[in-house]
Amino acid sequence: MSKLIAAVPHGSGVSPCCCAGNCSLELQTKGATATMCGFEEYSSPSSPPRKYRTQTLSGSCSVCRGGRVCGGSGSGVQSESFSGTYKFDASSCGETNAQDNIFTNDDPDNNGDKACGYTGSGTHFTPGASFGGPNTVGILSFSVSSAPTSVQWNDTACNTGGYNAVSNVKKQLSDEDTIDSAIARANAGIGSWTPCSGGGSSCSAFKAARGSGVFSASYRSTQVRVTVTYLTPGTSYTVTIQLQRRVNGVGSFSDYATLTVVFTASASSYTSSWIDVPVDEGYEVAVSSCISAFT
Repeated sequence: MSKLIAAVPHGSGVSPCCCAGNCSLELQTKGATATMCGFEEYSSPSSPPRKYRTQTLSGSCSVCRGGRVCGGSGSGVQSESFSGTYKFDASSCGETNAQDNIFTNDDPDNNGDKACGYTGSGTHFTPGASFGGPNTVGILSFSVSSAPTSVQWNDTACNTGGYNAVSNVKKQLSDEDTIDSAIARANAGIGSWTPCSGGGSSCSAFKAARGSGVFSASYRSTQVRVTVTYLTPGTSYTVTIQLQRRVNGVGSFSDYATLTVVFTASASSYTSSWIDVPVDEGYEVAVSSCISAFT
């Protein structure tokens, strides 16, 4: 039985006290361009930018003439309610639109208007931010509160035409689609891993940096497997795999972190399972060496 201990930063004190057995490393890789899917952030995008696979609509709004009860019904009141979700599938990015809006018009002077309005196509609509009143009134705007993952349309005061706008309509993003999610989808479509040999950048794992508005990145995923020979059955061992890192494609590699495999030998040799080499966006990580020791 073996146990993988997560990557440990270089200099954290993980070092075998005594050498035992001979270890060797195998590498395999997959690489392509990964593309995120979903909705972009509504405002003040992160760096690197993010996408979310689910948008949820909720709440309702009313526009009414002075003296009417907004949110109620009767002549002079228009209302619109929003509900449902728009989802992108995590595995395929396939889209399912279950968003809905229901419009109620009890104002005979505004038969063609929407109480809140909306933007985008019928499959991607989101609530709007203004109301087109009668020609003598013009546009009555809602107060909008915006954040990266939410937008809410709030009440506003009467305008000069004597109309009120009342709203708690909200759209909310959730289920972030990360670049790692995109890489997992791309790797699933590639098929078999490709054996790789050589040090440094030959078999390194990398993720290209992304700038503003960029939701695709080139990458290479790397897995490592260790084999240890000349073991004593029944004895516990620790194998430490040294990782080196640099900014993607720039400069020299330097010691960065270690991967540690712990196992009890059942024979004179041992081969671990394949282990993912961790790498952050904008960096490149190479597997440099291994050493085995008694635990």
